Amino acid sequence: MNYYRNILASDYEAIEAYEEEQGLIDELCTEEMEEMFSTGENSFATYNALVSCDPSGGIIGYIIYFELNKFPGRRSILRCYVAPEARRSGVGSELISRVAPTKTGDRIAIEIGEEDYASAAFLRKN
Repeated sequence: MNYYRNILASDYEAIEAYEEEQGLIDELCTEEMEEMFSTGENSFATYNALVSCDPSGGIIGYIIYFELNKFPGRRSILRCYVAPEARRSGVGSELISRVAPTKTGDRIAIEIGEEDYASAAFLRKN
């Protein structure tokens, strides 16, 4: 059974490898993630991430988002990725549900690439 947890520094390399594999133009590298997730680096927003792991502990999906510090409840999802072999199993939906707004007035924005129709359809469903 899969489990979900907050991102760890030891996850950065695996995420970087997924980003490279997907050929993302603006792929995240380990150094960028270290800066994003270090505390106190940015007074504008707080970056967070969750990972989904298979029973052996391997990462099969992740979601990276930020919350505006001056506007609690306003989040923006930067990445939501699920490995091809784990797709259509509820991993992506569970990741989205864990960062979705829970209170009236909370909002979430999602960034996807131009012409990324599969992501758009998934996000519309969720």
